Amino acid sequence: MQAAEGRLARFGLLLRQAGIRNSVDNWLGVALLVLMVVMGVAGVLLPESANAPDYGSIQQPPSLAHLFGTDALGRDVLVRVVQGAPTSLLVGLVVALVSAVLGIAGGAAAGYFGKWVDVVISRTTDYFLTIPPFFFVLVAVSILGASTLNSSLIIGIALSASTARQVRAQFLTLREREFVASARLIGMSTPAIIFTEILPNAVQPAIVQSALNAAAAVLIHAGLGFLGLSDPNEAEWGAMISENFARGLFGWWSIIAPGIAVTFLVVGLTILGDQLNRYFDVARRY
Repeated sequence: MQAAEGRLARFGLLLRQAGIRNSVDNWLGVALLVLMVVMGVAGVLLPESANAPDYGSIQQPPSLAHLFGTDALGRDVLVRVVQGAPTSLLVGLVVALVSAVLGIAGGAAAGYFGKWVDVVISRTTDYFLTIPPFFFVLVAVSILGASTLNSSLIIGIALSASTARQVRAQFLTLREREFVASARLIGMSTPAIIFTEILPNAVQPAIVQSALNAAAAVLIHAGLGFLGLSDPNEAEWGAMISENFARGLFGWWSIIAPGIAVTFLVVGLTILGDQLNRYFDVARRY
């Protein structure tokens, strides 16, 4: 009981030292992410009939009946935005997981084993870091087909390079520390040293980068949707903007609503990454 209380007290101290507990931007990030999660749950629960065209309500401006107006097919824009939330949240989650797994695995191997393993992995990550992720994803999705799963996996692979670079740097430093040398002396196996001694001390940058990768993934996926490379059977914010973009001022509400949704989710995830970075930075000093 006392040990648990001690850990909670230390956690509270770290939050205060990082300026997280009373930070305005922290609460803004929490509010935006909670809003997006609520929209995601609502989007899953909405019936298919909610997306049915209503040709008697085409291009109506915002009103009490339709808070964000209707689109060119008479569909409620707010309902469409809510239906698009699960797709963007899923993309962010899958990309965060894929980029973290690939980045940690590649960075750990390069940093611990060095030599030719480091050369191969480092040159591969250099290649991905040289090419803007959006253009790599654009070409890959054009070849492999437009689907949420394909896009998520490809974006995750493209963004894993930055995670691998950070984890590699941590491993290069930690593998020479005394506790690692002691583990080798007592006969610990290489996998045991990597997973129990080094990785727990090197994974923090990967966690932070995963949140930032999720934010970047939402933007990239919206860009693909705008170019018509998203799944046509799913509601997607970038595709909604593209569908109504040509109408300009005659349907501005149909563009602004999904654009605001993309902005809210990206800002929320970016703030999350920033706060995690501040927390881990303080934790390393205590």
